[in-house]
Amino acid sequence: MKNILIISDGFLYGGFETRTLKELVEAKKHHYNIFLACIDYNQEENAFKQVLILKHPLSDYNDFIEIKDILATRDQIIDFCKKNRIDLIECHPYWCLLPATLAAEKLHIPTTCTLHGVTSGNFITPSPANIGLRTLYYLVFKYGFNQIIAVAEYLCKQYSYLSSNITITRNGINLTQKTRPRYSPRNGYFCIASRLDIPKTKLIEDFLPTLHALPEVYHIDIFGDGDQLGSLKSFIDQNRFNKISIKGWHKNLPQVFIDNHYTAIFGMGQVALEAFSSNTPVGILGYGGFAGLINKTKNLSYFMKNNFTDWKTYNIDLKKELQELKKNPNNYLLSYQEISKFDQSNIWNSHFKTEESLAHSEKPILNVLNHLLENHSNKDIDLKKFFSESDFPDTQSDTIYQLFLENIKNGLKANQVDKLKQSNVSKTAEINALKKEINDITNSGFWKTTKPLRKLLNKLH
Repeated sequence: MKNILIISDGFLYGGFETRTLKELVEAKKHHYNIFLACIDYNQEENAFKQVLILKHPLSDYNDFIEIKDILATRDQIIDFCKKNRIDLIECHPYWCLLPATLAAEKLHIPTTCTLHGVTSGNFITPSPANIGLRTLYYLVFKYGFNQIIAVAEYLCKQYSYLSSNITITRNGINLTQKTRPRYSPRNGYFCIASRLDIPKTKLIEDFLPTLHALPEVYHIDIFGDGDQLGSLKSFIDQNRFNKISIKGWHKNLPQVFIDNHYTAIFGMGQVALEAFSSNTPVGILGYGGFAGLINKTKNLSYFMKNNFTDWKTYNIDLKKELQELKKNPNNYLLSYQEISKFDQSNIWNSHFKTEESLAHSEKPILNVLNHLLENHSNKDIDLKKFFSESDFPDTQSDTIYQLFLENIKNGLKANQVDKLKQSNVSKTAEINALKKEINDITNSGFWKTTKPLRKLLNKLH
């Protein structure tokens, strides 16, 4: 293996980009060439061997898709891979997964997919909304990759139904310097660092009033960039938060953390690791609220297994947490030995060893998808109808795929009922017949036996 192509929807500013640049550093030690293909790209970053800007494979996120866009993106990838002799494709969700796997199957090269968080699987639960698109992505996740990779244990558990062989490649940090700075905080100085997308910006906006109101908080720096930067600035201005300074994006956050001697840093994921490397306490901003400061004797193991985030609803007293930090700072600081498990060199050495062992294996479902899509190349298709009329190999015993199909059938029949109800012609017999069909499906043995599974999937997502 010599040439690796990373494919993602975008390459902007955030944890995924930080992770990828660390992979690139370690790949060069193994003499690999790393290429990037994506839709949105930060042109200031020139670290890759070459960058391919992709067409958007899906013009809209619903059950009606334009086949020509998917095939055009697939063919872009095929031509790029041939020209650069790509040996392996690493995929990152969402929209480019389908053309990437279709291209890899045409080229007979192995593919991997990395799950970064719960949202990585948002489109593979059998929910009625966009059920056709969800069915398509379920097939891609389930049958399109030689290896699925998770960044933490909770993802292995959550997506075990996709594969019995999900490996972990954690996010890592550079530990080449064993001498770490002494914790000497500027009292009252705090920092928040995050990608500024919609969900994370909302977390910050929910957290800021509490943090800003504390009298012991003198100043808050916010590092990050994204499409919600303007919205966050407006929020701060409207609330007259005069202790806050927005710094934007910075390439070397660990050094920024060291230089500014913050009392604590708030964020999630990669931010926590970067704070560890600067020997600064970390507070987790979870999706259910402030989840607490990381305490090595109480919750370090838990947060590590959850990639330093959380989804529980919390009501943790920030003031008490900061008081405890001031009394016992050593409980919130990690030794070199304790953070050595996040050494990026060891993490990526193991990752590349796994990838070296991968070889292409034929994926019949992708062959069928390539064939069917090529036969519809000049059409827009309704994915619900497409799947209800198509047969795919290896799916008869796939309980979850059959559940997707049952959802599709129910939806199609329900739509027929609505249309008949709205017509002026009396269609009582037809409506009753369709209602009976729907009732038969929902009372069938299959439907009943999969009820626990459906409840579990809906709970997970």
